[in-house]
Amino acid sequence: MSGDGIVVNADLAAIKKAAERVIFDPAEEWYGVHGERVSPKAELEEGEQIVFREKIDICPAVIVAAKLGDSLWYVVTSAECPDVKCDDDQAMKCVRLNEQNMRIFQDTIIRDTDGEWAKQWSISASDHPRVQRIIDKASKRWTH
Repeated sequence: MSGDGIVVNADLAAIKKAAERVIFDPAEEWYGVHGERVSPKAELEEGEQIVFREKIDICPAVIVAAKLGDSLWYVVTSAECPDVKCDDDQAMKCVRLNEQNMRIFQDTIIRDTDGEWAKQWSISASDHPRVQRIIDKASKRWTH
């Protein structure tokens, strides 16, 4: 995935519901602003991330939601592939799977929340440097 994600206006429960629609029985991991693992809590702080990971060993699908503020989230999909070079066919399958996962996530958010907020995020359109830093960090860390 290129690092393009969506920005959604939703509460944590809606984010979890949409992630569970994409990834069956996902494992949750919570990360602090500086990338350290943190214990789950009632709500994430700005810049913190929750990662929903498929419970399989090979190339698990991953959905990452980075908190931008209040009920605003930056969401990206990815997969954790082994550190071996894959061929073009495998790479294209991974891209298609990420796109499909993002579509399912986005459709669920649109149905369950104010759909106008579930939109493609243009990196250059960000007017807020703080928000842009959160988006850049999440994209760099979680997309391949």
